[in-house]
Amino acid sequence: MENVIVSVIVPIHGVYQYLLKCLESLSKQDFNLPYEVICINDSPIDDSSKIINHFVKTYPDIFKRIDVTYGDVSKVRNEGIKNSKGKYICFVDGDDYVYPNFLNSLYSLISNNNGNIGVINFNTLTIKGKTRKLFCNHFALKKPYSSSKAIKHLLGDVKIRSYCWNKIFKREFLIAHQIEFLNYTKFIEDFVFCFETFINDEEIYFSNEIAYCYRLRNDSISLSGNTNVVPTIKKFINALIKIKIIAIEKDFNPKELNLAFFTRKFIFFWLLHVKADKQTRKGLKIYFRIVDKIKKCNDIKELESMYLEL
Repeated sequence: MENVIVSVIVPIHGVYQYLLKCLESLSKQDFNLPYEVICINDSPIDDSSKIINHFVKTYPDIFKRIDVTYGDVSKVRNEGIKNSKGKYICFVDGDDYVYPNFLNSLYSLISNNNGNIGVINFNTLTIKGKTRKLFCNHFALKKPYSSSKAIKHLLGDVKIRSYCWNKIFKREFLIAHQIEFLNYTKFIEDFVFCFETFINDEEIYFSNEIAYCYRLRNDSISLSGNTNVVPTIKKFINALIKIKIIAIEKDFNPKELNLAFFTRKFIFFWLLHVKADKQTRKGLKIYFRIVDKIKKCNDIKELESMYLEL
């Protein structure tokens, strides 16, 4: 397809039972300009390929299939960026779905402002099948914010969530700044990606229009009662180290990086929502001390030595 305006990248791994609704929603967009849906099939053990093939055959000008065996959502998304043709890029997870206004909302927001990054609002589909707003979505922003102010809210994780799927990015902006997703086995990859895009732009644009539906699943860590929260917290701390390094490299005011607040908030979330045993809770205290060290350190080599093994 020539002159693609928006490329939608859909990572697909182990979401067979949700994929049909996801791709159907992307085929029924109220968007009159050319767009492509790049389905990155990283799910060889189920029948996802059959669903993808149906849409490729039915909508050959829109849907594209790429097969990989990465087992890594970051590599999958990077593969999508590499193969995209659109002026703008957005992401949809294969277990979620979008509303008919998804592409039009994102495109209008970013193109009307000639911006590099646009952020919209979203709904959540509960495990019981009810659609609702999360508490944080009632605080969604409605106006442009400077990079520093947007980063402050990103780290606060209330007014701006660190997901990549409720955002749109200018493709040439990502390429010019060499921004890509980091290894998801070591980092909270969405968080670092969004931070790096925000710090490289001057102004980020927001809309309170709801166009995406995020599905909560029983098998997610936060809802399954999994007590092994340490690997996730290590990934989160590695992400904090990485964004501190990026901030130093960009000569960004360290006072804007409220790392301690965000990480404590994150750890308290696990303590409240996960049935961690006494030993696990006691062990988490060490990560508070690591975050304090990250906050005080301004030497890149020293920060790099703090990365945690998983």
